[in-house]
Amino acid sequence: MRVRCPHCRKVSFIGQEYPMKRCVYFTLMAIFFAVVAGGLIGATVEEARDYNAIYALWTFLLVLCVGCVCWAVYWVRIKVSTPLQS
Repeated sequence: MRVRCPHCRKVSFIGQEYPMKRCVYFTLMAIFFAVVAGGLIGATVEEARDYNAIYALWTFLLVLCVGCVCWAVYWVRIKVSTPLQS
C-alpha cells in the first residue's frame, strides 16, 4: 500500500510484498526483452545491411529492456515503511 507522510510528504510503501513483486515482474520482462533482442539481432545481422528499418526494431527492443531494468531498480530501491502500532 502506498502512503504519503503527513509531515514531509514523501511517498513510501507499507510492506515489502508489493514492491518485490513489481521488481520481479520488471526483471523478468527485462530478461524476456533481452532474449528476444539477442535472438533477433543474431538472426537478422545479414539482412540489416540491406534493410535499415531492422536497426530501429533492435533499438526499440533494447530501449524496452533498459527501461525494464530501470523500473526494476526503482522498485528495489523504493522506501518501505513499517507502521507503528499504538
